[in-house]
Amino acid sequence: MKKIFAMIAIAGIMSGCGDRDASNTAASPKEAATVAQTPVEGATYAGLKDTDILITVDGAAITKGDLENNIALRLLLHENRRKNSMSEQEKARLERTFRSQAPAGLVHKAVLEGYASKSGIKPTDEAIGFFRGKAFKMYRKSSQKTYDDLKASLPPALQGILDSQIAMEALLSAVRDDEFAKRPMEMSQETIDQRIGNIQKYNEIALATNALVFARATNVWEQILAGGDFTALAEKYTEDEDGKGEGGEWGLFELGQLTDDAEVVKLLREMKPGDISMPIEGDNGLMIMKLENVTDTEPPRYEISRIFFQLPEIFDIPAAEEMMAEEIKEYKTKILEERVRDLVIKAKIEYPYGKAILDEQLNPPSKNGQEVER
Repeated sequence: MKKIFAMIAIAGIMSGCGDRDASNTAASPKEAATVAQTPVEGATYAGLKDTDILITVDGAAITKGDLENNIALRLLLHENRRKNSMSEQEKARLERTFRSQAPAGLVHKAVLEGYASKSGIKPTDEAIGFFRGKAFKMYRKSSQKTYDDLKASLPPALQGILDSQIAMEALLSAVRDDEFAKRPMEMSQETIDQRIGNIQKYNEIALATNALVFARATNVWEQILAGGDFTALAEKYTEDEDGKGEGGEWGLFELGQLTDDAEVVKLLREMKPGDISMPIEGDNGLMIMKLENVTDTEPPRYEISRIFFQLPEIFDIPAAEEMMAEEIKEYKTKILEERVRDLVIKAKIEYPYGKAILDEQLNPPSKNGQEVER
């Protein structure tokens, strides 16, 4: 069983995702021409100092140092949350991704801070504490016991940037709540009942489909019992595309990798190499398993083939209160995104060193279809 409602993040606001061009303002053609000029002859992004201004948003300056610190912090935090170290190739790929996102994210941050200041909106201490806890949970290493430990693990120049990011997350929450107070969502009980009814109808169809899938799997199982070749049947019937042309090969697993499949793990412990299971429902579908081999390593690894049958998802039926809470959460996210888009459109955004130069440095041109490594 899986929940029908997923947590919805405020995607793209801090990370700078989205296709909107931040320079899409109401500036006149003359102003646009001024923005595109490069006041320093021969200036390049690589030659700028950290204090040089790359973008101004309603007079608020975003410097090269701001951009570099934003990218460096995101790289460090991403690496901090991983158990294994990243390869240089992966680091380079992530840096390119973060560089493409950072300018828009900093523009969004600037317009929101300006809007909040004019509107008298401030994050609460409780909200800041909540987002510190969230960041600590997401990015900490095992040796770090508190948020302050996480912060202290960063270079001094980035510690204040982390606090600023946390404050921004809390501010986003405050702006979102303020927008919702101005435009509360109305949802009738009739609408709620109708949506719950739709889920119930879907589940009825899914359960009927499940019965057909189990019948098909049982038929294949009976063919195996009658002497049918497992490999041939796997290639004919499995709905796992990775295993379809490989005789149903699933892979080599430690049982700890199958923690979401308690019944599957229990069955594998009882099987011996060469054994074939009856149809069993796992976390992601129905399968007939063949245990090919068990290694003598510690912990042991199980080499498994399977014939896999896709089961339609059965959704939990939410209570009316739960449905309303999730709808409100989605609605709050939507109206915040609308506010951000409106602020960016109306903001006066300038690129003192030329937007073309900044774009070229952040998004290198392709060569023979491949991204140019910097």
